[in-house]
Amino acid sequence: MNKRKLLAHVVAFAAVVASGLVVQAPAAQAEDSCNFYPTGAFDCAYRDQEGRWTTIKLDYQGYMSGSSPDRNVHLDHRHPSESGWTGPIGGSLHYTPSFTRGDHVWRACSQRPNGLYSCTGWH
Repeated sequence: MNKRKLLAHVVAFAAVVASGLVVQAPAAQAEDSCNFYPTGAFDCAYRDQEGRWTTIKLDYQGYMSGSSPDRNVHLDHRHPSESGWTGPIGGSLHYTPSFTRGDHVWRACSQRPNGLYSCTGWH
């Protein structure tokens, strides 16, 4: 690739980043603490910097839900082969409704007092 084409690609990429079309991935976090059950169900919890827990659950019937004491909580989901996600889904105080898992991976996110979110890993 010649220098002119390379410069054009760099300028185009910088314009996309500046316009906000590229979403930066959240910072790495500690792993969730998970319990797995013989029925295929599981629950996984993430503890944030303020010591609050956000939990995601898959019940034995294949439904996902999230919870977080004293905070608004919602779910996000994505297809495992895709990089973006859909959410927030089912936001409310303390608990989310249950949703069919399907072929997606899910995470639960709770809103911290500073407006940022704490999320479980993708499950």
